Amino acid sequence: MRKAIVFLSILAGFLSGSLFAQTPEIEWGAKFDIDRDYQYDRIVGQDDEKIFIIKKEKTKELGKSNIWLESISKLTMGIESSYKLEMPKIHSKKSNFENLYFIDGKLILFVTVHDQMKKISSLYMMHIDEDGITKGEPQMLTFMALIVDHEAGFKFSLTSDKKFVIVHYHIMFSTYTGEPLYFKMINSDLN
Repeated sequence: MRKAIVFLSILAGFLSGSLFAQTPEIEWGAKFDIDRDYQYDRIVGQDDEKIFIIKKEKTKELGKSNIWLESISKLTMGIESSYKLEMPKIHSKKSNFENLYFIDGKLILFVTVHDQMKKISSLYMMHIDEDGITKGEPQMLTFMALIVDHEAGFKFSLTSDKKFVIVHYHIMFSTYTGEPLYFKMINSDLN
């Protein structure tokens, strides 16, 4: 008898729970296809109306590929705009894409310029518009010795409050002799 009462109470609890359960309704938006030679690399950021995404050529590394900045409308969940990012020439040298962030309503582009004569790689930052056009002059953030190792280079991360970009790098070594780790924190005003 006791087992029957326990069974009926569990059954009644299960049935009443399923009757009052809410089913999620997800709006995915219209389906859109991208060209098979391209892929979405990552989400840059978002505001109240748009989501910004980096699209690149599928067969190439991010720094060596043509790069597009796409914005997707949160209202329609469709592509609102797609602009190819033209890397700026800095001191008449071609720059290479490093990273892009959306902080406090501003798109911040990071590029590197490699100087083979001086054997240095300089990191520059600048604001860009939503159509990929640079605003103002690029500002040099830092530089490091040119290194062949693919693991070396500038690394980027976003703070948990999404207010600062942390840029860090270190000089590669085979035996540690006190080489420091360098890092800088950048806000939306490039300070």
